[in-house]
Amino acid sequence: MLSDYLRRQDGVITDEQARAAGLSRRSVQRRVQSGQWRRCGRGVYFVDDR
Repeated sequence: MLSDYLRRQDGVITDEQARAAGLSRRSVQRRVQSGQWRRCGRGVYFVDDR
């Protein structure tokens, strides 16, 4: 489900979508801290592998 969101939305995902895909808030935070995801706005992220 996560990869479906990212593919359809050109690598952009919201907090709500990440949670629906089974990620915890901590999982999202780890991805941001590692640089894998970049914060675009409040609750919106760009996945850097796109």
